Amino acid sequence: MLPRKDQRSAAVDYVRGLMAFGRRKTMRAMAHSVGTDPRRFQHLLRTSRWDDQLARARLAERALSSRAPEVVVIRTFSTPRAGARLAGTAPRYAPDLGRDVRCQTAIFAYAVGVSWASPLSWRLLPDTGGSDRKSVLDAVGALVRELAVEIERWRFSSVSAVPLLLEDELPIHHRPDHWPTHSRLHWIAKAATDQGRILIGPTAVPENVRWSEPGMGPMSAYFHRVSPTSGENGGGGFLLQVPSSAGSTSAWEFDLPDADTTAVVGLVKTGAMVHREHTWLRGQLGLDAYEGRSRRGWNRHCTLVATARRFQTEIGGAAGF
Repeated sequence: MLPRKDQRSAAVDYVRGLMAFGRRKTMRAMAHSVGTDPRRFQHLLRTSRWDDQLARARLAERALSSRAPEVVVIRTFSTPRAGARLAGTAPRYAPDLGRDVRCQTAIFAYAVGVSWASPLSWRLLPDTGGSDRKSVLDAVGALVRELAVEIERWRFSSVSAVPLLLEDELPIHHRPDHWPTHSRLHWIAKAATDQGRILIGPTAVPENVRWSEPGMGPMSAYFHRVSPTSGENGGGGFLLQVPSSAGSTSAWEFDLPDADTTAVVGLVKTGAMVHREHTWLRGQLGLDAYEGRSRRGWNRHCTLVATARRFQTEIGGAAGF
């Protein structure tokens, strides 16, 4: 993937710079921390010839060779970024700011286990995604399906048999139940709350499960499963989560034949590991710190961040951290 010695040397220095604690992950700061010229990093990300897509696939293969995931989570992450010329930017609602701002939007796929998560692949919102909310949601839905197809075609592991957890409310024509019928993927998809409540009635078979977070004391949530008696949704149904304390109700639609309610709830809760892992990549390894404008540079930066995280995981595991 990095055929020349100077490329490999620059990549090693870049990864070392990403793992330098207590520093901002700008190119200048990283170059200073490892004692090199930041222009080497700029050349590596922007103009150097190497296949970052192949590197991404190799990283995924390595991550999945040691342990099998419980679920693959596909989720959208947005970072407020100024500048209309930045790749992958569009107006989106920022909960922290309470208003619509211009954000750089990316869709990530993570392999997730009970106590771990590892990035597998990603896509940046296309620049033709449009500026209105409908166009952005359309573009996100198309990229989610593209990532799902990529994962389904992988042959180096059994990950294609692992269910997908989609944490975005997608437009109807981009939802998994509208995907081609030959798809072998099973899924759990975030749904509108009212969509699940419609099925609660004489034609549904309700089932309740209480879930307590390990180590969180009395905190718990109640999950109400709604399974249509007509056998629709491939033996799946809807799952409504109602927090015991004040909070909003969440809903999921799923296509998991012969899965009991506790197993479905367990997959939803396991998928929450993605938030912790993505926060680590942002805060400690500078996932959102790429300063350039190009799509190629962003993808290569993410690839090297994933490389740094894989190095930390394998060395940390070997050292017993």
